[in-house]
Amino acid sequence: MAAIALALVAGAVTALPRVPQETAAVSTNLSREIAQQGAFFYRAWQVAHGNLGPYAAALAAPQRASADLAGLKRRDVLLIYFESYGTVALDNPAYRAAIAPALARFAEKTASSGYTLLSNRLVSPTFGGGSWLAHGTMASGIKLDQFLSRLLLESDRRSLPRYMATAGYRAVNVMPGIKRPWPEGRFWGFDEHYYASDLDYRGPEFGWFGIPDQYTLKKFATRETRDDGGAGDRRPLFAQIVLVSSHTPFYPVPPYRAAWADAGDYVGVTPAEWENIFRQPDWNDLAPSYLESISYDLDVLGGFLATRVADGALVIILGDHQPPAFISGEQQPWTVPIYVLSKDAALLEPFAALGYQPGVEPAPTPPFRGMESFLGDFLDGFSTPEPRLAGPPPVPPATQP
Repeated sequence: MAAIALALVAGAVTALPRVPQETAAVSTNLSREIAQQGAFFYRAWQVAHGNLGPYAAALAAPQRASADLAGLKRRDVLLIYFESYGTVALDNPAYRAAIAPALARFAEKTASSGYTLLSNRLVSPTFGGGSWLAHGTMASGIKLDQFLSRLLLESDRRSLPRYMATAGYRAVNVMPGIKRPWPEGRFWGFDEHYYASDLDYRGPEFGWFGIPDQYTLKKFATRETRDDGGAGDRRPLFAQIVLVSSHTPFYPVPPYRAAWADAGDYVGVTPAEWENIFRQPDWNDLAPSYLESISYDLDVLGGFLATRVADGALVIILGDHQPPAFISGEQQPWTVPIYVLSKDAALLEPFAALGYQPGVEPAPTPPFRGMESFLGDFLDGFSTPEPRLAGPPPVPPATQP
């Protein structure tokens, strides 16, 4: 327990946490930041001395003992995180105008490919960064912060990938941003991980993580699209895919290739196009680069869904958090768009029951559910009713390494 607290305190020196609240506003006021950091250090001291406070209740919250997920009809399920795709991209009029053509292309491409699309808004547990807190919150059913995300890894909580695996799914995790060993990944229960080195990307580097999202999705589809020859013995696929091309600093944005075979090789990109792609942005105004990266990923996702997803699959696309405050501005909600799509419209009925509506621009009318509600809603919506069991008690502090 002390080791966890000390690690988190060290991290606070370079990464100031924010206390997640559904209606919290972001502030750059120095005094407020200092107060938040002071609260963080106090919390670290409490955890180090065995006082878990509300964390103990969160870790012991009831969960389903199992979920048969029969309502999925053994269809593939893809959960795709869209980096920094926050609702500010839709609610800021100038931003909305900039991405409108890409939104229209995405809507048209998916509709013409036979998809039904519903959308809504969710409240992220983080703002401007800390994507892993959003991923973990979705997968665990617990609203995570920096402390609880570490405590969770030492618990016996059930995760979405483990529920999927128990229901007969092959669970795959695609994270091109992971470039070194990540032992924490074992907790989640995936059958296979694709990290940066597994994707074998050898093209030019783009953005913070280097690997363009179109290449990642192309590689994923090549490796995970399998044909059972009609025998019906292929395990259905659950894949968590983390996109990275719209990560801060949003530069340079990769070129979208309509010919997917050229994604990564880029032999069809002209010298003039390369010069434009690598032109220096205005580092005092990265909003244009942000919006260009959002448009790029909307085109990538539209092309991916049209050509590289199994018929009938359920696809869930959502932002992980709003972009940083220098893009979002002050006093923004912590909300992100979420899209659910399938060529089998029956798979969208549980989402419609939760208030999801047609269209790529979910209404800005609250209240909105937090990401921590997704796991329970998903399991209940697609499974036979079953009583929930109490979660395991947290490990006593004395037994922690």
